Amino acid sequence: MVEYSLSKGKGNKISAEKVNKTHSVNGITEEADPTIYSGKVIRPLRGVDPTQIVYQGMIEIVDEGDMKEVQDGIELQAGDEVEFSVILNQRTGKCSACDVWRVCEGPKAVAAPRPDRLVNCLKNITLDDASAPRLMALHQPKGPDNSMGFGAERKIHQAGVID
Repeated sequence: MVEYSLSKGKGNKISAEKVNKTHSVNGITEEADPTIYSGKVIRPLRGVDPTQIVYQGMIEIVDEGDMKEVQDGIELQAGDEVEFSVILNQRTGKCSACDVWRVCEGPKAVAAPRPDRLVNCLKNITLDDASAPRLMALHQPKGPDNSMGFGAERKIHQAGVID
C-alpha cells in the first residue's frame, strides 16, 4: 500500500505526489470501495527522492480516483491500461489505490530518429586538423624555484596497483 497526496498540474490533471510505500495490502483492516476504476498510465511519476531508482507511475483516471499496488509484480509503463480499487485509511483520512491490475499493455516506446537540424549539423562538422582550434601557451610554466616545469619524471602506473 502507498500513501500519496494529490495535486493538480498543468491542464488541470490530477497527479500523485510524495508517494510513500506504507505496508503490504495483505491482512489490511480498512474496507475497500467495491467500485473498480479504469485508468491509463500516461508518464512515469517524477520522484521526490533522488536516491529512488524505480518510480511509481502516474495514472490518468478514466472515471475518477488514483493508484497503488500492482498485482503479479508487473512493472507498469506509460500507456498501460489498468484497473484498481480505492481504499480510505480511516485513521489518516488518506485514500490509497490497491489491487492494481494491468488490463492491457500500452504501445512500446520507439526510439525516435535524430531531428533534421542535428543531422544537418553533424554533416557540416569537419574533422580536419587545419580548421581545428589551436591552443598556444603564452609562457612556459615555471616551478616555485623559477625552474622550468617539473623536475621529477612522471612514473607510469598500472591501474589497480598501489606502490
